[in-house]
Amino acid sequence: MRPRTIIYFFKQAGKSLFRHGWMGAASVLTTAIALLIFGVFALVMMNINLISGHVESTLEIVVWLESDADKETAENVGTYLQNLSQVTQVRYVPKEEGLEQLSREFGGSYDLLWTLGGENPLPDFYVVKVSNPELVKAVAQRIAGLPPVEKVDYGQDYLDKVLSLLYWVRMVGLGLTSLLAAAAIFLIGNTVRLTVYARSNEITIMKYIGATNWFVRWPFLLEGMFLGAIGAGIAAASVYFGYNVLVEHITPAISFIPLIQDKELLLNIAGLLVIIGTLLGGMASYLSLGRYLRF
Repeated sequence: MRPRTIIYFFKQAGKSLFRHGWMGAASVLTTAIALLIFGVFALVMMNINLISGHVESTLEIVVWLESDADKETAENVGTYLQNLSQVTQVRYVPKEEGLEQLSREFGGSYDLLWTLGGENPLPDFYVVKVSNPELVKAVAQRIAGLPPVEKVDYGQDYLDKVLSLLYWVRMVGLGLTSLLAAAAIFLIGNTVRLTVYARSNEITIMKYIGATNWFVRWPFLLEGMFLGAIGAGIAAASVYFGYNVLVEHITPAISFIPLIQDKELLLNIAGLLVIIGTLLGGMASYLSLGRYLRF
């Protein structure tokens, strides 16, 4: 294809962008909103996955012994726990240390033992970590059956809620993105279709003098791709800069929660949005032209 022909295609596409300004603006805005939601949805999903992984990596089983369990019984339980193949770490916490930890949580100057009347009501306990977070529930149920064990606590219920939230966020995000993407295709297609109507006589003349379908087709395809790319560019910039500003403001307040802060990853997401928007616009043009040109 000669450079002069390529320049002609781009000139025609550029003129068409301003021929139906309001319809083009609506197409750009709808594409931008659809891809903005998609970008936000992707970042939310990635952060929830990161947080879920963090929760899984810190998941522990707390094995509370009976209050009257003697030292030998506690040691036997510890030996049993260490011999479990799924267990990677076992830490024994006597009731005195447990009370100290609780006192530190209330504040260093807080005399918790005095408040409790000089008696420590806490039992000894073990903190157990397993090799695979998916095995936590099974291991906890196995440990709970031991006679000296009074209670077993683990964060599986919390993790189940996080995974359930992750599922619904995914479903809602996909639904909204799909609806808005369909709306963007419809609007971009209508914009290109109006241009075809406006240039119908010109297209007919071009066909009479021997213009090929692709020669007629390219300016319209480029117009749709431009509309999609502009909308995607707005969405990409909003996602990149908006997310960076949001993370900078909320990270100090929730420093205990891991968040994605990799700017290279954000740039990749922004670039992906531009590519998706451009392809979305091209597809909309292709579909709208199918009725008027033989593909």
